[in-house]
Amino acid sequence: MEISLYLKDQGIRVPFAAFVASARKLLDLLESVEVVAYQRRPALNWEIYDLKAKSACVELVAVPRDKVTYSGQDVANHLLNGLEMLEKGVRPPGWPDNLLHLASDLASLSKGRRMVVRSPNRTAEVTIRLVANAGKLLESPVQAWGSVEGSLKMISTVKGIQVNVYDVITGRPVTCFIEDEMIPQAANAINRRVSVSGLVTYTPEGYPKSIRQVTDFIVFPPDDELPSVDDLLSSNLDLAGGLTLEEFLEKRRND
Repeated sequence: MEISLYLKDQGIRVPFAAFVASARKLLDLLESVEVVAYQRRPALNWEIYDLKAKSACVELVAVPRDKVTYSGQDVANHLLNGLEMLEKGVRPPGWPDNLLHLASDLASLSKGRRMVVRSPNRTAEVTIRLVANAGKLLESPVQAWGSVEGSLKMISTVKGIQVNVYDVITGRPVTCFIEDEMIPQAANAINRRVSVSGLVTYTPEGYPKSIRQVTDFIVFPPDDELPSVDDLLSSNLDLAGGLTLEEFLEKRRND
């Protein structure tokens, strides 16, 4: 047995629908934790190890369907650690919003009953408090001053003046809320590379999502207007000591 789910209702018996729903949410969490923790599709099949005759308790064991370097116990420990932290109102490291939603869905089924998720070496009580804690964490964006560089693709005035900049690193769109005086500059920067600085809001995974209070909006010249290496080497800076590019590179190889 690597993980178990235990329910005890206020009445004599636990409703079958509540137990099945809780088991389904636990399975969703186990598979999603595996995806997040190991950055791959689920490779473990969770099978029933035992059903307790006199209590609403199911014990599960993980059977790998692919060769992996981790075990069901490792995934169970990740999950139990996350549930314990959420009970304390702390976001587990690396847990994206979808895991918080799944954990909240599981905890919502604990209302009016005791819910325990345990492995052979640890136990996590899952209570209705986790639902409130997850809700607060989902409402609390991570923000920091910074900048995003990428290609400007869209200007909109639907909800304030905003432009979409596709981050050069992630390829994801970042919504930037700009001031009126930046509109002409933005209009001339469609499909061009820009750098926008301000208060950046990040997703739980650490990706930039939006920028408000924009302090700098820089438009870079097109690539064909940028100086070539030969231009730099032949400029007044004389970076290559008067040598051509080929001579400079040959000298560097021989040094």
